[in-house]
Amino acid sequence: MHFSSFTKIEKICSICFGIALLVFIVGGMWLIFGFGTQETEPKKESEEFSTEALADEMINYPNNIQLNKIMPELTLYNENGDTVKLSDFKGKNVIILFWTSWCKYCKEEFGLMEDYAALLENYDDVEFILLNKLDGEKETKEQALTYLKEHNIPFSTYFDEDLKVYNDLGIKIVPTMLGIDSQGVLKICNPGNIGGVDNLSALIDYVKYGGSYGTEQFITKYLTGEEGGVHVNYLELDTESPSGNDVLSESQGIMMEYAFIKEDKELFDRYFGYVTKYMLGTNSLAGWMVTEDGSARVNSLLDDLRIYKALYKANQQWGGYDEMLQEWEGNLLKYNTNKNHIVDSYDFKFKKKANRITLCFADFESLKLIQESDVDSNMLYEDALNLVQNGYISDDFPFYYSWYDYKKNQYKADDLNMAEAMHTLLNLSKVGKLREETIKWLQKSVDSGGIKARYTLSGEVVDGYNYESTAIYAMVVMIAKEIGDEKMMTNALARMEIMRLNKKNLALNGSFGVNEGEDIYSFDQCMALLAYATIK
Repeated sequence: MHFSSFTKIEKICSICFGIALLVFIVGGMWLIFGFGTQETEPKKESEEFSTEALADEMINYPNNIQLNKIMPELTLYNENGDTVKLSDFKGKNVIILFWTSWCKYCKEEFGLMEDYAALLENYDDVEFILLNKLDGEKETKEQALTYLKEHNIPFSTYFDEDLKVYNDLGIKIVPTMLGIDSQGVLKICNPGNIGGVDNLSALIDYVKYGGSYGTEQFITKYLTGEEGGVHVNYLELDTESPSGNDVLSESQGIMMEYAFIKEDKELFDRYFGYVTKYMLGTNSLAGWMVTEDGSARVNSLLDDLRIYKALYKANQQWGGYDEMLQEWEGNLLKYNTNKNHIVDSYDFKFKKKANRITLCFADFESLKLIQESDVDSNMLYEDALNLVQNGYISDDFPFYYSWYDYKKNQYKADDLNMAEAMHTLLNLSKVGKLREETIKWLQKSVDSGGIKARYTLSGEVVDGYNYESTAIYAMVVMIAKEIGDEKMMTNALARMEIMRLNKKNLALNGSFGVNEGEDIYSFDQCMALLAYATIK
């Protein structure tokens, strides 16, 4: 089942697949960190910096960095003018904070330095570096040293003379934080204030253990029930909305895929165990949702293909899943194909197959595995690939129609839910079939303006859908990984993490949403986690 994040107004809505299949669509989200309020020039005390003029929060993100790549060598200078190289700190996790003495936002950050120093006493493998943006005019070495001394800052500073590092990396504002792991890999960039000890602690975890660490902790400890089912929505008080405890086969499959990538069999069995115990029921495949009333009688092809693929790989890696794998494969062929065409779903109560296919349900990786295993399905992959590719809209809007009606032999001309549309692109990228026009559209969008939640077939944003989604950017990250586009991967990851909460003392640390405790949906969390695992 494809579960997407959308606005509060659209929390959960349904569409019919054939007669009975429902699809969840939930609200996209935008988390404002206040990055747009940082200074690049000294301001008069009475002058306020307007955030309304900033059309895109990525305006403050550095131009010339690539996340998850080895940092280039950086040359810094200490107070005495001696050269210090970034490589001198290899073996330690390094936090670099660009600053100036005239920046009022830096001053706010420096008010927390004693707390930061106390926190860093707990880490013998973390180096906290202040890097002064030294241009010799607005900021001189004497001004910087005087400020540190007068305010009893418990850290010495290094200097970026002539702004070489600042300009080479394309840094745009102060403060900006870079987090580099012990192997010299740039893990995170945070344009703006760190914002306190809890935030710094969470960012250190990110640098040391990767982005997946906090997100996995949130999902496994706070979003997953005792039986291993990922709840559709995080609520501190479950009594506020019983629907928050619903579980989707979508999330279970994603977590199985993540566990395999992580090589964690115990985690894999936890999520698959829930599927076999609660989702199968009298059905032969997973009901797409479990509620208080039990499992849905309708399956979802996309979710069952993902579960099948995860089982296939787990069986190769660890063994022990062969019987279930064969049963799953046979049932997919029996219930989710019709005349060698894949179909969205099967209603086990009314014993009826859907007469349509949602294009994003065509998981080509899984279909290839089935085709290689079963001689009777020798054209299943090719048929699905042709159907999707023939659904290309236009070079002006290089995406694919939402679904195909087998009865009418035509594509449905609906507006595009971009979470579904992006899933179609991800499936194509994994088999090397992504069009160059599509890649250019993605590159341009993540570089400037972002990708919104829903578009018309002419490429215009649908009224009321001018917002962004964690899951969409998570899929762009994975697409970029598949095609080897490191710049697009960095930009998509940066956009995704605008919506991430980094605050160590909260259960929600590592989660993606709008407010603390609101709009925290499973699809966003699980897809972000899968993206982290994929790029790692």
